[in-house]
Amino acid sequence: MFSPLDTRYFSMLKEFSSIAGEVNFVYFMHLWSLAYAECTNNETYLPAYENREELYRRVQVKEKVCKHQMVAVLQVLEEDFPDVVFHYGLTSEDIMHNARCTQVVLSINLINLVLKEVEAGIREFEKEVTIPILAHTHGQPATPVRLGPYLRGKAKYLNLVKPEFRLGGSNGQLTALRYASKMTDCKDLAQGWLKKIQQRIDGLEEIQVCIPNDRIGLLQIGPSNDATFLSGISLVVKMRSLTRALWDHCYRKILFPSSEILQSGSSAMPHKINPIDFENAEGCFSNAYHILLNSFESNVDSRGLRDLSNSVVNRQMIEGWVYLYLGLKSLTKGMSKSSYSIDRILYELRQNPECLTELLRYYMQVEEGRDDPYWDLKKNPPNNFDNTIKRMENWSVLERK
Repeated sequence: MFSPLDTRYFSMLKEFSSIAGEVNFVYFMHLWSLAYAECTNNETYLPAYENREELYRRVQVKEKVCKHQMVAVLQVLEEDFPDVVFHYGLTSEDIMHNARCTQVVLSINLINLVLKEVEAGIREFEKEVTIPILAHTHGQPATPVRLGPYLRGKAKYLNLVKPEFRLGGSNGQLTALRYASKMTDCKDLAQGWLKKIQQRIDGLEEIQVCIPNDRIGLLQIGPSNDATFLSGISLVVKMRSLTRALWDHCYRKILFPSSEILQSGSSAMPHKINPIDFENAEGCFSNAYHILLNSFESNVDSRGLRDLSNSVVNRQMIEGWVYLYLGLKSLTKGMSKSSYSIDRILYELRQNPECLTELLRYYMQVEEGRDDPYWDLKKNPPNNFDNTIKRMENWSVLERK
C-alpha cells in the first residue's frame, strides 16, 4: 500500500527523494553513527555507504531477527568495520533523534524556499490589483481593503523554526564515558561530532545545538523540538487561512484560475473549472496540521522521565512536513495560474455600496462638521457606490486608503 505522497504527488516531491522515508532515515542513522565512531576511535576515517537501498535491505534482514532497527544498523556497521567500536556512551535514541532532526531540518530548508515564492506571488497580485477590494466582517460587506496587506495579514511571519540537535547521551552515560575515556569535557566530543556530520550532510550548517553539561539532564525528545512543532503548526494554520481566502475570491469571481483548453470541468458541468490547486493546498495543510499536532502531543505527553518518544508517531512525523511543502507548492502553482479582474472587483463594490458606511461616517463628522452620524447611517446606509465616492473624492484620507 502506498500513500498519495508516493504515487499521485510523487512528481512534485522530487526534492524529498533523498530526505523523507525509511530508506533515508536509516541512511542518516548510519551517517551519524559513522561520524560519532570517527570521533571516539582516534579519528579513523569510515566511508559512508553510497547505495542507500542496499544499506536499507541489509538492515531489514537484520531487523527481522533482532526486532530493533538501530541495533540492526549497528550490526551492519560492525560487520563491515569489525575493529571499530560504535555508540560507546550513546543510546539508540540519541542517533534516531538526530536522524529525525536531520530529516526535519532538510525539509524546513526546502519549505522556507517555497515560502519566498508565496511572498513573490502576493507581490504580483499586489501589482495587479491597484484598487481596494470588498472586505467582509461576520460575512457582511465591510470597508474595502488593499489586497496586498489583506493577504499578508493571512500569511504574516512566513518562517519556520529549525529544531535543535541534542548531542550526547544521558547524564549517566556521559559520566561513564568521561571516566572510561579520561575526557575532561564532553563538549569537545559533541562539537567534534557536529563538525563531522556537517561534513557529511549538506544543509546542516546553521543548526542550533543542545550540548550536554554536568547540570542538565537530557531527555530523549526534549523541549528543543517544541518550538519547531509549534512554528510548523502555526504556519500551517496561516497558510490554510490564506488558501481559503484565495478560494473565496474565486467563489466571488474576482479571482480567476487560468482556464486551460485541455483542462476538464466537472464531470456533469463542462463549463465549471475548479480552483483545484487551492483546494489541494487546503487539503495538504489540513493533513500537515493533524500529523504535526499529533506528533507534538505524543512527544510532550511523557510516561516517565525518559519515555518521551513514540516510534510509530515519530516515523510518520516527516509526512507532516512533506504535506506542508506540498501544500505550499500547490498554493504557489495556483497563484501563478490565477489573475484578478479589476472589472469584477469594481462590480462587486458597486453591488455593495454599504461597504462605504464606515468611511462616510468619519467624512461627515470630520470634513462636513456633523455630529456623529452613526444612527443616521444605520437607518440609511449608502445606496450608490459611485455617488458616495464622488462625495468624498477630495478627502485626503480616502486617497491614502
